Amino acid sequence: MSTLHEVVHRGKVLRKSLGKRMKRLRKEVKRTAKKGEEIDGALSEELESFRRQFREVLDLEATRAEADATTRVDVIVDGQVILAQVTVAVLLSLREEVRYQQKLYRRLSESSPTPTITGRAARIEALRSAVEIALTEANQRPAEEVSISGPVDAYLFG
Repeated sequence: MSTLHEVVHRGKVLRKSLGKRMKRLRKEVKRTAKKGEEIDGALSEELESFRRQFREVLDLEATRAEADATTRVDVIVDGQVILAQVTVAVLLSLREEVRYQQKLYRRLSESSPTPTITGRAARIEALRSAVEIALTEANQRPAEEVSISGPVDAYLFG
């Protein structure tokens, strides 16, 4: 069983490769159609290989989405759980919001470094760090494989 991090990385690599292959295949199919030819053995094999890779990407994306929705971790700041059992999706959203707040308070502390602003900036940094730690923990957890490619493939190519 792969970790969530491994699933996400493999998915990115395969999607990039799939995009390049799709571009090449479009050109080849277009060229073949222009000549009025049937799809030959080599192109047929390439289409079948593309189909297999497409199936793998579908399953990886389904696995990632399921893991993002079901993997739960705590966000801990200074030994205190401030958010209990939140999903990766929530953590990713929170990370973006905390980054926004961090930028805002960084600018405020540069222009008017009051104790209140400095204190809030420090708390925001502590929360940002805790969210990153929680995401790291979530990414190291096993991701249960989800397979949706079989029914999709049967429907498309049946």
